[in-house]
Amino acid sequence: MLQAAYYGAILVNARSRALAQARQEGTGAAAAIDEAGEDIAVFTCISNGLSVEVYTHYCEDEQYYQNLVGRASLLEPQGRILIRNIQDLARSKSYQLAALLGAELGGEEEKDEKEVKKDTPRRSRRLQAQQD
Repeated sequence: MLQAAYYGAILVNARSRALAQARQEGTGAAAAIDEAGEDIAVFTCISNGLSVEVYTHYCEDEQYYQNLVGRASLLEPQGRILIRNIQDLARSKSYQLAALLGAELGGEEEKDEKEVKKDTPRRSRRLQAQQD
């Protein structure tokens, strides 16, 4: 649990710095940046292989907080659903933050995919297309 708290604190700090930098740059979305700063958007999961615990991490008035928000057994479908839902929520929050900061998360993946296609021989690309 200590390691999850450490990683959560690092992520909260990085997110707060990114939002502060966006505020200083005077982007037109100041209200949206302030609203994003109030959202809880950092989650960590701890698992021992049989159960999972989900924590939120946030900073309020220069004070760091960590709260347990969910606990479930991985032997039951609810545990896997909990993890999947948290992953989806965290992904959507990261895309919102990237949009506020003017970054495109999908761009790197597309660039990597184009480089692979360029370096892949034509025959391999045909075989790959047939498998897809």
